[in-house]
Amino acid sequence: MPMQSALGALDPGFPIALKRITTTLSPGITELKASLLAYTVEAQKAVNAALAGGDTSSQVSAILNTTEFKDTDEQFSLSIAAAHLGSALASKRGGDNWQIMVVAELALTVAITILVGLMSLTTERAIGRADVSERARRQDRNNLDTEPFTQIIATMSDGVMVVSSDNIIVTANPAAQAMLGMQTRIGTTFEIPSDATVEIRKSDDETGRATVSQSTAKVAGNDARIVTIRPV
Repeated sequence: MPMQSALGALDPGFPIALKRITTTLSPGITELKASLLAYTVEAQKAVNAALAGGDTSSQVSAILNTTEFKDTDEQFSLSIAAAHLGSALASKRGGDNWQIMVVAELALTVAITILVGLMSLTTERAIGRADVSERARRQDRNNLDTEPFTQIIATMSDGVMVVSSDNIIVTANPAAQAMLGMQTRIGTTFEIPSDATVEIRKSDDETGRATVSQSTAKVAGNDARIVTIRPV
């Protein structure tokens, strides 16, 4: 059965959300995966080009106002919603829906990776603000308002952390802090366990297990890892 029909049979909102973050909703998982990966690559190229091409406001503004990024906050909100919905549907319907689970995981990974990449622009430019005029600083704030991206990460139910190449926590969203407590303090060390699972605290004061996944990214020009924590 084509992927479009399979997704539509589960919930009409899921394919609509996925279509917003891909050029077309491909009929098979291989094509859909290729579209998602291509989107990620192009987004990362744009981020890297901005970081390497100088710190002028016009350069960054031009990139963030292109068709791909013009409605970034809405697109990523939808992709994250699609990912969570897809995971829930696949889990409820059992292992025969593994394709839906794969698509959901891809959607969430793409969303988080590109979000952190775009947010790294602000960090990089903040470092150089001491060398520019007050007028340029005001322009930076207007052109690089990343509040929508920050709000998306902050309100996610999954834990998200940015960890440096030497395993130091750079930042962690509220969900990660609630799950891991003191382990998520900025500046502390975090290493992914060999079994890729961690013990977490739940809202009812009980403990549980969560899976840990990671992807690579550039933050302020440095290699980093985006760590995602999802309750089992």
